[in-house]
Amino acid sequence: MLYPSLSPNDPITGEPRRSATADYAVRYEDIAQDGRVKLEAIPQGVGFSAWRKLLRDTPLPELAKRAHIAAIPSRFFIQTFGGPVSVRNHLEATSRYQLARAEHAGEVTRLLLNFHTDIFGVAERTYDPQPEQRGERIHVGRIFSEQVWTRPFAAAGERRVLRLPGGLGVPELPTEIYPWQAPEQALELPDGARWLEGAESPDPQLLHFGLVHTDSNQHVNSLVYPRVIEEAALRRFAALGHRFDVMGTELELAFARPCFAGRCYRVWLRTFELDRRLGVSARLLADPDTGKAHCFARLLF
Repeated sequence: MLYPSLSPNDPITGEPRRSATADYAVRYEDIAQDGRVKLEAIPQGVGFSAWRKLLRDTPLPELAKRAHIAAIPSRFFIQTFGGPVSVRNHLEATSRYQLARAEHAGEVTRLLLNFHTDIFGVAERTYDPQPEQRGERIHVGRIFSEQVWTRPFAAAGERRVLRLPGGLGVPELPTEIYPWQAPEQALELPDGARWLEGAESPDPQLLHFGLVHTDSNQHVNSLVYPRVIEEAALRRFAALGHRFDVMGTELELAFARPCFAGRCYRVWLRTFELDRRLGVSARLLADPDTGKAHCFARLLF
């Protein structure tokens, strides 16, 4: 599956993009039994290296505070690879960022804050035997996270941000143009893949979101969805007679609208095969169905 990236240098100034590196501890449940980092542990590096460090010395936090705007996740591309790593060691995250705009027919449609984050670890196992490359620094994952500037608590119809506030040293209209894609694009069959089912169908498990799934943005946290979709995929693999002792390694997750505590949702999915690897395309819909999906995903195992 395709993975977007940021150029090392700013295409306008030619100067290297600003970057920041931070270590972060892994939870015991972040590492699978074979020593690989799980998908849901990769985005944690964005929080430590980008949000808490990279942006700290820029005008962006103050800009967001003054203007009552926020950069809300709209799409993730996550990959996990390499290993093994031990729960006793920290992971290292390095992030770069991009301010950009999306356009349609020459008109600005969105302003974005994007991050590219690489995750590194130290080759080791939590328990013996140890790998031959023990102690080596290894690349274990990466994430491209796309965020759209919005007014999250404004009235409907007033949330879209098409200019950033002036006077803080940030261009009101970012110069870089980002190739925005509709969330529904995440449902498309990857190049070279084939469908294993004739059509999508609902997962039997009804989801009940509570406050435990939410965050300060007043809706379900974006990092809840990778686990929800992966568990639905495993149930589908089992129902179709495929192996389900597998782990997701590549995820594209695109958000169309938030989910909320106290409401019910259901995953609809369809399996595919790519180079002998199983995958799913998935949508998350309210139950009962309102006709509008809340997020879209492609997950490869």
